[in-house]
Amino acid sequence: MVLAGLSLIRMEQSLRKSPELRKLLGLKWPVSKTTLSRWRKNLGPLVRELIEYTYRLIAKLRGSS
Repeated sequence: MVLAGLSLIRMEQSLRKSPELRKLLGLKWPVSKTTLSRWRKNLGPLVRELIEYTYRLIAKLRGSS
């Protein structure tokens, strides 16, 4: 959801409406916008680092680097 650029309100709504999504994420109940905001703040740098690493790895495997 973060990578899709959804707002916190849209994320919260998606989790409330979709028990399947909650189950996929290992959540027993929907989380609040505050919790989502905290997760985004804490995980954002890690997600960006993982994306950059993945791009570098793909470029290396293709021989582009």
